[in-house]
Amino acid sequence: MEEYKEIVGQRLQYLRKKKKIPVQRILDKFDIARSTYTGWEKGRRTPKGETLVQLADLFNTTVDFITGKTDNEEQPKIELIELIQSGKAVHEGKPLSEDKAEALRSILKVLLKEE
Repeated sequence: MEEYKEIVGQRLQYLRKKKKIPVQRILDKFDIARSTYTGWEKGRRTPKGETLVQLADLFNTTVDFITGKTDNEEQPKIELIELIQSGKAVHEGKPLSEDKAEALRSILKVLLKEE
């Protein structure tokens, strides 16, 4: 468990510095105390579930990278049409209806053929 905390802390610090994100921005975004975030980076504690997901989004990486399950820090790329077909595409937090998904697929096919 201590090794896990160290990895998470090292990765958070690495990502924050690489992306040049001020600590204060993170504190404000997550509404946490400086001591909480410092504890994460120092490996004394770790962010939980949804917070890890939100940190991954902020740093444009994956939870697997932050937690040390992979050394690939890039988010996997997904073809737009595949994303829509998977049912995982959302707009304003709501899943697309089948009709809207089909319309979007058609529009994308036309737009992408023009390139």
